[in-house]
Amino acid sequence: MEIHIINLKNSNITTVTEKTAEYTTFSWSPDSNKIVFTSKDEFICTINIKENKFQKITKGDYPSWSPDSLILYRKYEGNKVSWPKQLNGGEYETYYAKGGKYYTIKTDGTNKELFLILKKN
Repeated sequence: MEIHIINLKNSNITTVTEKTAEYTTFSWSPDSNKIVFTSKDEFICTINIKENKFQKITKGDYPSWSPDSLILYRKYEGNKVSWPKQLNGGEYETYYAKGGKYYTIKTDGTNKELFLILKKN
C-alpha cells in the first residue's frame, strides 16, 4: 500500500510512502505538514510531506494529533488474539481486545507521557 496526496486545485498526485509497506489509521498534523500512521509492524510513524522524511516514533497504534502537535496513541500491553483470517505468506491477522494505555509523545520520540488507562471488563 502507498500513501498518496492529491492536490485538489490541479489534480497532481504525490506518492509519499513506499509500495512494499502496509499502513493504517492516518491523521494529518494541525499544521498539515505531517501525517501520522501505524505501520504493519505496529510502529507509530510520521512522514513530513514537505521534506519527504519518514520516521518511526514508537510502538503503538491508533495515532492522532493533539491541537498542540503532540501525537496521541494507544499501546495495548496484553496478549494478542489470533484472527482466523490467514494472510499471504501464511501469517495470521491479529487484533487486540479492548483496553490499553494511552500516551502522548513528541514527534521526535521524546517526552512520552501516560494520560489514560482503559481496562477490559
